[in-house]
Amino acid sequence: MSLRQNTSISTLRSVMKPLILVLNAIARNGGRARATEIIESLRGISPTVIYTNLRKAMLEGLVTREGEHYTLTQKGREFLKSAIEEIKRLVEGAEKVE
Repeated sequence: MSLRQNTSISTLRSVMKPLILVLNAIARNGGRARATEIIESLRGISPTVIYTNLRKAMLEGLVTREGEHYTLTQKGREFLKSAIEEIKRLVEGAEKVE
């Protein structure tokens, strides 16, 4: 089942948003980042939320941990790309309503 078929706006807001932000922070850092770099780039989000989402991402195979670094996997890149496409689709839909 694709992300598009299995996603609601409320799910994106409550569950996926922090995960997407964490994955995006890693991607912006070349696909590999230390936890401190992720926390620094996501000021305003608690470190607990960031670490929780890093653990979720590791369990899902979206990132791996190598020493002090978290690395975005191919699956994580694909997930992030799909999530961003879905968000764009939702924004386009919202713009049509306005």
